[in-house]
Amino acid sequence: MGWSAETAARQTRMPVPWAAGQLAAMHATGLLGKDASDEGRYLYEPAADLRRLVDEMAVAYRERKTRVVAVIFGEAASDAQSFADAFRVRRRD
Repeated sequence: MGWSAETAARQTRMPVPWAAGQLAAMHATGLLGKDASDEGRYLYEPAADLRRLVDEMAVAYRERKTRVVAVIFGEAASDAQSFADAFRVRRRD
């Protein structure tokens, strides 16, 4: 039982074309395989090197969800941004 673009779109509340593109991209990078019984469905079948990384990410997400989400969405400032922010002039209230 795999995921179709329609299923992924419904689960993520995103448009079907977007979900189809994401599934195709994950397949191209070796994270997903194609369901042999239904070409329109994808299965979680990462390449060996990716499986280890995904497993490590799952552990990190389970143990430090907030930090992982912050990194994914870029809430953690880069070193260069932090350095630049140190020189910003701020108003005193």
